Amino acid sequence: MYMTEVMKKMAALIVLGGVFFLMACGDKTAETNSTDTTDAQNEIPGWLKDFYNGGYEFKNSSIDLETGTASVVMSGKVTSSPYVQYVKVLEPQDSLWSEVYYYGDGDEIEVLLKTDSGYVTQRQTRRYPYGYGEELIFSEPLKETLDDVQCDVYETEYSVDVAEQANEDVGEEVISEPLTAVVTQKYYVDPEKDELIRIETDLTDLTAKTSASVFMMSQGISFDKAMKKVSDYQTMDVYEITAYDDDLSIKIPDHN
Repeated sequence: MYMTEVMKKMAALIVLGGVFFLMACGDKTAETNSTDTTDAQNEIPGWLKDFYNGGYEFKNSSIDLETGTASVVMSGKVTSSPYVQYVKVLEPQDSLWSEVYYYGDGDEIEVLLKTDSGYVTQRQTRRYPYGYGEELIFSEPLKETLDDVQCDVYETEYSVDVAEQANEDVGEEVISEPLTAVVTQKYYVDPEKDELIRIETDLTDLTAKTSASVFMMSQGISFDKAMKKVSDYQTMDVYEITAYDDDLSIKIPDHN
């Protein structure tokens, strides 16, 4: 196989792209997320609504499933109304930036990056967590102990149209072949508190298909040929909610 280190960096970028733009409250989530195909159960669970709409602190890691080691580790906190998110990079220590703030309403938000040379500002399209806006159908809960908590564990999966996303990024149809990735997830819930405390998202297929799309666009090759260049690197995003706090506040540093 080919370019394992590049694959690991790409996986980390997927994590950065998918995680750093988390959490907003919004009717969009309540309207588009479902947990069952029946009318009686098409509302998302209360613990997931609270996660989307609350304030909390978190730790986020990108895990190499072959070695069990973390290539990217971050901590931070989120408020939903108003939307503000703070992220601090713990690993890797040679990251181009050490802290970042996301804030604002609507589809376009402000991004404030702290680098060795000072703060850098930019605007960016707001992103949401893995599974947000998808029609999630959860399994019956399994039991698993996590940090001395007997959790209810709900499994689900959804599909991502990688070709569509790649074409939107470049502004034209470069990839005409179907290119769909499957993302599987586990949601760990503390049943006594009715709180979501951990999300595991397997990004292996999404990372591979995203890498293949890069080869397809840059080299003009087919999906089958592109996949032969892709490493079988297996990666998981682990998002841990360490504390809920609806009174949480995040101050944006003076950067003018």
